[in-house]
Amino acid sequence: MKKLSLKKLSCLLLVLICAVTCISMPDVDASAKVVKPSKVVISALKRYNKSTVGLSWKAASRAKGYQVYMKTNGGGYKKILTTSGRYLKKSGLKINSSYYFKVRAYTKYKGKTYYGAFSNVRKIKMTSYVFLVDVIEPYAKSCYYAYQGAGSLYMGGKPYYKSFCIYQNGYATFNFQGKYSKISFYYGGKDGGDRDMTAMFYEDGELVRTLSRTKDSLPKYYSIDLSNTYQFKVETYTGSTWNGNGFGNVKLYY
Repeated sequence: MKKLSLKKLSCLLLVLICAVTCISMPDVDASAKVVKPSKVVISALKRYNKSTVGLSWKAASRAKGYQVYMKTNGGGYKKILTTSGRYLKKSGLKINSSYYFKVRAYTKYKGKTYYGAFSNVRKIKMTSYVFLVDVIEPYAKSCYYAYQGAGSLYMGGKPYYKSFCIYQNGYATFNFQGKYSKISFYYGGKDGGDRDMTAMFYEDGELVRTLSRTKDSLPKYYSIDLSNTYQFKVETYTGSTWNGNGFGNVKLYY
């Protein structure tokens, strides 16, 4: 009888050990015993032109491939790409529409597919314009400084965002690739200056506009036609290192 009780006790202990082991196992798919891919992190969503954006994401651990889903405004998500890469270039998007993207990783094991968690959603609105400092840098420049993100250029005591400033007798030359119809901006002097200023604008080497301001004048709004313009150059003159020609809220229109 004692031997039989010891045997029962041993069996009971074995069952308990197995139960504890199962509870402490890592989070795996019970049927396939395969760990799912990690959650995807989107690294960038960038606009390339009037109707095209680029989406990229970081590598997820244990991923064999990725699925990209997109929706617009009030619609539902649809899968638009399955790829082993980590980049999507999506064209055919419409002006004044908002687009939402999310990505998840997947892996395969014994003929079955297992998915990781979706990334956080990234949104982009296809406006009729883009801010110059967000999409292009001058390929040649002197005394040029851009105000991006939360940075602001103060003119007339007011902050202007998405702006740039050219100090003294400087210049900035951009390659617009003939993509834009016009440029708009507020032109004035960076606060703290004490000289009159002049700005000259060239399209493909031809002077098309000259603007001047006195040291105490307030910023004014201007727009310049850019039809089929590739090289766009801004030259400034102040005669003083401390004076800056300010160009606020600079927009490029498609």
